[in-house]
Order: sequence, then C-alpha cells, then structure tokens
Amino acid sequence: MTQASLVGSVASYALTIYLAGYLGTEKYGLYSYILAIAGFSTIIITYATDQTAPSLVSKGVSLQTIFNNVLSIRLLWFVLIMVILILWKWNEPVVLFGALIINLSSFNTSYYHEINRDNTKYAVIYLFERLLYVLIIVAVNLVSQVNIVTILLVYFFIVSLSLFVQFWRYRFYIRNYSISTPKNLWQGISSNLPLVIIAISTYAYGGLSRLIIEDKIGLSALGIFSSGMQLTVVATIFLAQIERVWRIPLFDSLEKRNGLLFYKTIKEWLIYSTLPISIGALFVYLFRGLIVDLLFGPEYEELKSLLPYISLFFITISLLSLVNNCWVGLNKYREFLIISVVFSLILLFVLYLLPSSITLNEYIIVILSVQVSLLAFSVVRIIRHLKILNV
Repeated sequence: MTQASLVGSVASYALTIYLAGYLGTEKYGLYSYILAIAGFSTIIITYATDQTAPSLVSKGVSLQTIFNNVLSIRLLWFVLIMVILILWKWNEPVVLFGALIINLSSFNTSYYHEINRDNTKYAVIYLFERLLYVLIIVAVNLVSQVNIVTILLVYFFIVSLSLFVQFWRYRFYIRNYSISTPKNLWQGISSNLPLVIIAISTYAYGGLSRLIIEDKIGLSALGIFSSGMQLTVVATIFLAQIERVWRIPLFDSLEKRNGLLFYKTIKEWLIYSTLPISIGALFVYLFRGLIVDLLFGPEYEELKSLLPYISLFFITISLLSLVNNCWVGLNKYREFLIISVVFSLILLFVLYLLPSSITLNEYIIVILSVQVSLLAFSVVRIIRHLKILNV
C-alpha cells in the first residue's frame, strides 16, 4: 500500500515540476493560484471527515450511517463553497472551472476503504489515477501544446473515472444513502471543527500565503515562489514514510511516561529524519543554480536567489512534524489548536500589511520567521508539559 501511494505521489510530483518549467512563471502562477484556492476549499469540503470516520467505527456506529454522515457533510460544504466561488470568481472562468474540478476529488472514499480495512485497494486505485493522469498529459503534449485548460480537462476525466470506480465498489451504500438528519449533521460539524481549524491554520503557511502573494505582487511572482516550494514536497513525501516508523513509539513513551524511550525516539527521529532532510537542504543550497537551470529554465532565474531561504523550509518542516506529533502524544489538542491558530493569524496579518513593493525574499523571510517562532514557542511549552509529567 505504502509503495503504491509513494509511486503515485512521486509521479504527480515529477509532472508538477515539469509543468512549472513548461508553462512559465505567469501561467504556472495561475495554475498555483487555482491549486491554492482549491486546496483551501477542499479542507472545508472534506471537513476532517477522513480523520474522524475511523473513530466512529470504534464507537459502534454502523458503516451505512458513517457513509451517510460523511457524504452529507461533504455535499453540504461543496454546495456552499461553490456558491461562494461563483460569486467571487465569476469573471475568472478558468479559476472557477479549475477549483470546481479539483474540489470533486473531495468525494474520494479513502476513509471508507480505511474503515473497511481495504487500504491496499484504494492505494492501487490512487496509483492508477496518478499514473494515468501523468501519461495522458505527456501524450497530449507530444501531439500538441498543453495549457491550463487542457490540464484541468484531463484532471476532470481522471477524477471522474476514479470516483466512478470507487463508488461502484461501494454501490450498496450508494443505493441505501439518505441525507443525514440536521442533528447528525450539526454533531459532525461541531465535533470536527477543531480539526478543521488546525488544518486551515497549517495551510496558512503554504496555501493562504500564496493568495496574498498573488494579490500583492502578481502571478509571475507566485509562479516563482510556488516552483521553489515544490522542492520542499520531497521532504514532505519522505516524512510521510518516516512518521509511520516513529509515531507509535513516540506516543507509547508519552502515554507510559517512559523518559528513556521518549528521548531515544526523539534522537532517532532527528538522526533518520531531520539529518537527511538537512543534508538535502544543503544540497539545494549548494547546487541551486544547477537545479533551477535543469528543472525550470531561464524564466526562473530569480529562483536562484530564493533557494537559500527556501532550503530552510526543509528543516522547519521536519521539526514541526516532530513537534506536532508530540502535541498529539501529550493529548494537548486544545493548546495545540490555540497556538496553531494564533501564529497563523499573525502570519496572515503581517503578510497582508506588507507593501506591494516588497520582494519575494522578504516574503519568505517573514514566513520562515513565523514558523521558527511557532517552533520555538511549541518546544518551550512541550518541555514544560514533559517536566510536569516527569518524562
């Protein structure tokens, strides 16, 4: 399952890097802008139901009820989000069309495959979805020029096909679907709200900040920034595999208040996660010119001066992942929520106040400064909790 998901992610990542160089800064900026809007609306539409659905099974809720509740919540938010997008982006049909198409992926059934202990089959579906998407884009590019509309149309075809296969597998639940009662809808919305807020606050750094950059200094600058940040996805993919290894020992050590196991796990996390990622960051810093020339081309010349700062995101991503898992292991969800929201609001407020004359370097320094501040504050608070627990 992990290998299939990893191959699918790598294929999509390679295509995104290729599109950045192929489309150029302005068009890739528009593409990134669509992804930023769709990414935010997807958080709202899915409404953390993929995270909470497995816990409902352990509480004895029937599979049909879970299916009804999740689909009802997603349909409700999908309609509301699309109404807002139509009113907001009516004069930008490509953006509106792109957001609509990408939001369709919110109706995937990954959560249902998980609660049915059928993750492997979903991983295979996801793998074929990603590979088919990449292959069609490459094939189209061989016979004609690929533009953003072409990319969106291909994505629409692939997502529609994938959803058809997924819903066909669970057609029994589709046939027996009924809209959840207002009481169940409200219960699901209210109970998932903290998780949604945390997701939005996390998205402020890589998603909402891009909307502000586009508004302040334009699509071309957004394209350059987004292409640079795509390099950090390598660290994210790597971390997704690493977390599975050390997350349970970390949680066990905190649950049992085992100081030796806790510090042993932290040490191994830093050695096998943060250290390799830091080496990767150093590689990006040293060979930034070659990386830009090979992956993106001359139109991205400005990116060479940004990569020394962007390379630092590799390290903060790794450390923030560790810190976030410590918060979860300590069961300090409320404090984690408050801290995440406060620092995200500070970031968005500062970015909003910045003048349009500011450079991309300065934008990145602001984002990094807030991330490092969040990291430092969280470490201080976690150390305090560890002392109280005598870990």
